[in-house]
Amino acid sequence: DVVGGRFDATQAFVGELSQFNMWDRVLRPVDIMGLANCSAYMPGNVVPWIDANVEVFGGASKAALEICEDRAFDS
Repeated sequence: DVVGGRFDATQAFVGELSQFNMWDRVLRPVDIMGLANCSAYMPGNVVPWIDANVEVFGGASKAALEICEDRAFDS
């Protein structure tokens, strides 16, 4: 693959994706733990997961899913 190269459908992502964030720095272990146990909310400063900005293509679907809320109900 190269920037500006062609799309190869056999290399497309297949699966589920949620809460994808990207930061311009390495997160501290305490930050990662807070995100993992739902005690902190820290959107990425390069790519924040904002549901309104997520577009789907090619027959994909978009469903609301709040992992931390689901965990609260499981307790």
